[in-house]
Amino acid sequence: MSRAAPWIKLLLACALAAGVAWILFPSPARVIRKNLEGLAAAASSSPSGNIKRLANVNSLLGYFAQEVVINLEGYGRAAERINGRDELTQLLMAGRTLGQSFKVEFYDIQVALD
Repeated sequence: MSRAAPWIKLLLACALAAGVAWILFPSPARVIRKNLEGLAAAASSSPSGNIKRLANVNSLLGYFAQEVVINLEGYGRAAERINGRDELTQLLMAGRTLGQSFKVEFYDIQVALD
């Protein structure tokens, strides 16, 4: 039994190190999935009150780059395009001010990195 104890300790130490590395250094794909889930949660919330709405819009904007370009197509509409964070801010504030609520979900997220 005394010969097996160092191997068990080494195995447990390796497992612990791997677990810590998995938590502290997530893969880029895992980070992207987590950000998309956070974006969906923030977009799906319906805050009441002007300060909460502004905070919600600011949290949503944190998921986008300054030079964001969003192409909206489908559902029988002409293609629309949102250029830049300023335009996105205006649209989000208008939507929140009108009291519109959204339910955002991303299904079957596939992340492919080069």
